[in-house]
Amino acid sequence: MNFFDTLLNPDLDEFPNRTIVCNAANLLDIGEFQFLQLAFVHWHGRDMRQDETGAIFDSFMVHSEVPGWAFVICPGYLPVGPDRTTQQCRPCLPPL
Repeated sequence: MNFFDTLLNPDLDEFPNRTIVCNAANLLDIGEFQFLQLAFVHWHGRDMRQDETGAIFDSFMVHSEVPGWAFVICPGYLPVGPDRTTQQCRPCLPPL
């Protein structure tokens, strides 16, 4: 997306899956990467190792790639599909 696309379509989301993670982190009042750390612990049952932390940080913050396990604790959403629509589902965790 270039500058003019952004001006003409300010609501167009270039990275909708990343936006889901950002919104969930904002709801919890934590940072996006802290949210990913919590999701990792929930999915894998352990803390991230140092090498995993670097790889996930680079993948999310630099390349805007969201790991699939991060959506497990996003309240009521699944990843955005190829048609760029968010699919609603039942929340995977009880409300906080």
